[in-house]
Amino acid sequence: MKIEEYMEDVAPEQKEGFARLMQVVDENIPTGFMKEIQYGMPSYVVPKTRYPDGYHCDTNLSLPFFAIAAQKRHIAVYHMGLSANEPLLSWFQAEYPKHMTTKLNMGKGCIRFTNPKKIPYELIGELASKVTVDEWISQYETAIKKIKKIEVLPIWKFPQSFLVYYRIAAFTPANRPVTSAHVILYPPV
Repeated sequence: MKIEEYMEDVAPEQKEGFARLMQVVDENIPTGFMKEIQYGMPSYVVPKTRYPDGYHCDTNLSLPFFAIAAQKRHIAVYHMGLSANEPLLSWFQAEYPKHMTTKLNMGKGCIRFTNPKKIPYELIGELASKVTVDEWISQYETAIKKIKKIEVLPIWKFPQSFLVYYRIAAFTPANRPVTSAHVILYPPV
């Protein structure tokens, strides 16, 4: 799928807001990021020519940074840097009320706009401009090193007196897989 095809499929009530959001990000994102469809939505990524290792979840993919998606009930902005950069997240959370009267609706790295007529374009443009390609690669590699330091023990190495509970893949009511794994260890009583 191409970005133009994606834009054609956006719901009519979201089309204008979505197009303007794409334009604002295009104008503000630092040079070096490449626009492509990744995970089924328009994304700004670090090209494989710049970062050959790719994304740790799928090394065939370019390193994702910023994405915009038209969901059923909202327009979503996914900024990978928000979850990897605490000062950036704090800045955004402090700036949002200065631009909007509505409550901030966000997850760890996802900002949701339920009303396509109420999007703080100037703030999103500034957010898109805050992290360069080199800064993002550095932040990403720092985060990956922390993940790789976590040792995963095989179940047979846990003491028998521990109860281990795994939830590898659950399904939401919409039958979409939840991509999280939980391991809960209960110490002996």
